[in-house]
Amino acid sequence: YGGVFIKLTKSADGALKGAVEQSAEAGATTRSVGLDQNASNSQSSGTELIGDGSSFAGHGDISANPDGSLPTTTVPEGTYVTVPVGINRGLRDSSGQLIETGDVAGGIAQQSSRDTIQYGVDRTEGAVTYLPGSEMPNYTLHPADDLKVLPGSVTVDSPTSVSDILKSNMGCVNWAACTIVNDAPDVIPGSGGYDP
Repeated sequence: YGGVFIKLTKSADGALKGAVEQSAEAGATTRSVGLDQNASNSQSSGTELIGDGSSFAGHGDISANPDGSLPTTTVPEGTYVTVPVGINRGLRDSSGQLIETGDVAGGIAQQSSRDTIQYGVDRTEGAVTYLPGSEMPNYTLHPADDLKVLPGSVTVDSPTSVSDILKSNMGCVNWAACTIVNDAPDVIPGSGGYDP
């Protein structure tokens, strides 16, 4: 069977490169994509950690359409978006910071472990990477007013939809924010709202 693997690497000049390897029965191909690292930051965590420029950080939510479906947007060519928690889930600030440094696996593992201990369930269930051309929920990123966002992470000054943030050829990027569905009941205890 075929599969898609996404690998982030840093070049000697510190620039992030996203390599997408697609394997198939007939062989394997590798394609490299660039990453727009022109990121801004609104707050510092006061630690030595630095965001790698690939994460959109802040508060996140989405409002359902009148029929109950979620509005979507198409991921542009050359852009891969990882959302580390399922739909209508909170993301811990500390897990978000790990994701902001580029340690997506570490951020997801921390979120999963803490949730299992605290709630007996795992809010990372449903985590996904959306590939170019796929539809993803058109989440809204809000300012990170009370969060500890790392320098170098992408933030916004006012509510901004994913469709206005994503551009072609951004490479591998991460949604380091909640995925709360407004006016929906909590999927699991504690899943809604800010959770440090």
